[in-house]
Amino acid sequence: MERLLADLEAAQEAQERAEARAEVAESVRVEHAGVTLVDRLRAGMGSVVALSVGTETLRGHLLDVGEGWLALDRDGVHAVHGVDDLVRAGLRLVPVSAIACVSGLGRPHVAADGSSIGRGWSGVLRAMARSRAPLAWHRLGGQTIVGTIDAVSADHVVLTPARGAASLVLPLAHLAWIDVNASGR
Repeated sequence: MERLLADLEAAQEAQERAEARAEVAESVRVEHAGVTLVDRLRAGMGSVVALSVGTETLRGHLLDVGEGWLALDRDGVHAVHGVDDLVRAGLRLVPVSAIACVSGLGRPHVAADGSSIGRGWSGVLRAMARSRAPLAWHRLGGQTIVGTIDAVSADHVVLTPARGAASLVLPLAHLAWIDVNASGR
């Protein structure tokens, strides 16, 4: 009888351990289900990543991540302390919505520090307009336009091409990435 009770007790303990493991696993799955791509990107800041954007692969150090955008540093030497620091040669600004695939982030991270929260595309683009920095605006269809941003609106920018042509209205929905301080390439 004692042996039967011991067996039942051991079976009960094993069942409880199995249920506890299942609860922990489900809790982890639920936690990961709430992680957005921006969260993953923020947690991977400093990593060398490759982004599939349109038909191109962009590589660089993941320098900064804001609300709906990221900055890639091709040289790996820049630091960002404010939105105006994003107007530098060697940086690429990419809207998250243009990214088809990311590699190089490593294992998923649930908690990100959120240091860039609140800096949206419009703030970054306004900083570029203020600086009058020349940029290469790469469109999803493959066309590149070099110029300066004159005005930033809710869903588009007005850009003056470097070759003195008439200003262009460029919808943000068709932006693949921006090369900052571009030279007419």
